[in-house]
Amino acid sequence: MLFPLWFWLIWFQTDATILRDLTESGRIRRVGDPGLFLPVFHERVQPDYPPQAQNSKAEGFVVLEIVLKADGTIGDYQVLHRFADPSLGFEQATMDAFRQWKWSPAEWEGQPVDCVFRLKMDFQLE
Repeated sequence: MLFPLWFWLIWFQTDATILRDLTESGRIRRVGDPGLFLPVFHERVQPDYPPQAQNSKAEGFVVLEIVLKADGTIGDYQVLHRFADPSLGFEQATMDAFRQWKWSPAEWEGQPVDCVFRLKMDFQLE
């Protein structure tokens, strides 16, 4: 399956995360853990370009670490990296769009589980 250019799933680990304790304890699995069946995305919504960024002709990206819960909802998330002024609204636009995505949860040993993954969202003017 081909993914649109406006997002990439990035599945690498970092020590700089508030979610680290939960993943290390095994309460939340991380994309890339052996034996974890990945969440399956059924519907993706592209974010709207934030008006403040569009007015200033700004481009950028954000990388978010997000918990996908076993019940199909979004848990905690945090911004890991950004290449833009936070006031331009890229983070909010990304989360507004992501909240509309539909997916089947990750599975561990045949059971739905919470999992952490990273999402990179690029914003480029056309």
